Amino acid sequence: MAVSSEVSRPWVVDRRTASPVWPVAAGLVAFLLAFVSVGYLHAVAPPSLNPIRDTVSDYVYVPGVGGLFGFAVVMTALGSAALLVGMRYSPLRAHRLSYALMGVWCAGLALLPTFPTDRIVLGQMSVVGNIHRYLAVIAFVALPMAGLGIATALCSHEPLRRLGNWIRWTCAAASFGVLVLVAIHLPAIFPEKFGAVLLSGFVERIVLVVDFGLLAMIAAGIVIAGRKVRKVSTVDVAR
Repeated sequence: MAVSSEVSRPWVVDRRTASPVWPVAAGLVAFLLAFVSVGYLHAVAPPSLNPIRDTVSDYVYVPGVGGLFGFAVVMTALGSAALLVGMRYSPLRAHRLSYALMGVWCAGLALLPTFPTDRIVLGQMSVVGNIHRYLAVIAFVALPMAGLGIATALCSHEPLRRLGNWIRWTCAAASFGVLVLVAIHLPAIFPEKFGAVLLSGFVERIVLVVDFGLLAMIAAGIVIAGRKVRKVSTVDVAR
């Protein structure tokens, strides 16, 4: 007589399901192009632009090649959208809100080049410059919130639980960084005479590094899960 018991739930590949590898690969290429573009901007920027004080957005004012900033931002948005496509073909069942928040991150980035920032060092903010700031904050907030939902989906599968926990910690770090970035622009907390706003570029770059690390981990989760499309029960048959 056969007696069955569930020993584990290993992943098995369903070959009928489209692979998420190619969308994720396209996204990583887009991220690489963004990095190269921003790196080049920093390399040719005039001494008046200080990476500790000036945000990455300020590099739109690099003479002759400032358009590379817009290109880098759009590449990041497209790369993130590619990850969304990859999630569509993976077994990850993140909450719909996570997809919506990733969409907000992508849309916010895509709109940023349309509204150039005003340099903080000049001490003046236009309407367009303020819109740029609000879009950036919305995007920076949306990504870690989306990451938390994706982390929950990863943690529901034992092989990906550790990665999901790492993503949760990264989301917490990204959220804290955004709070610090917003706080140093509030005169009521850090009056400009203390020079706190002069650390804007440094803090923003830390947040960006954390965000790109988060995107890389999400990409890894999509690819790993894509190889293990559905769970089946292991049945022991005893005679």
